[in-house]
Amino acid sequence: MTITNKNPHTESETPYLFDNHYPAAPMGKRVLAFIIDSLIGGLVLTLLAGGMLVSLFLMMSYQFPEFLRNAPDYVGYLWITGTMISFFWFCLYSIARDALPGGQSWGKRLFGLMVVNVQKETPCSILDSLIRNSIGFVTILCAVFIPYCGFLFLFVEPVAVLAKPARLRLADRWSHTKVIESTLFSKNDRM
Repeated sequence: MTITNKNPHTESETPYLFDNHYPAAPMGKRVLAFIIDSLIGGLVLTLLAGGMLVSLFLMMSYQFPEFLRNAPDYVGYLWITGTMISFFWFCLYSIARDALPGGQSWGKRLFGLMVVNVQKETPCSILDSLIRNSIGFVTILCAVFIPYCGFLFLFVEPVAVLAKPARLRLADRWSHTKVIESTLFSKNDRM
């Protein structure tokens, strides 16, 4: 495919051509797709882990939860196993979601968006998705596990998006990807 770069800058000034002929997707659609993907990836984990934490808190305060009082012993093991499986699902979906067919996670597909590698002009590959999403995943882990100031890591990506006119996340810059509207990507270009 021949790419016509409509960027007025020289290639040396913009080495990764982020201002190429694919305009960035609208911010509102990107945020809504992220919310949907977050629900898909984390809802079951949140419910199971939250329920388990409430139960543990009640047991530690010697107020055994009524719904577990007469339950067989294996119920606790099933709950812990379910929480571990849903954590694995959360990690897998969070990191590999953009490598689903057409560079579209389920949230992006719902809103007509996709992720493309701007250097190769192809939908997001598994490697692109790993690089792109592992940065956000590490940010979340820092926010959770660094006491007192870890939550500040959650502001890094939004500030990076708002600070530059191209509206790209740090992860997009590092993985050479861009979220675009899927209708702009030619059907002949899809892999």
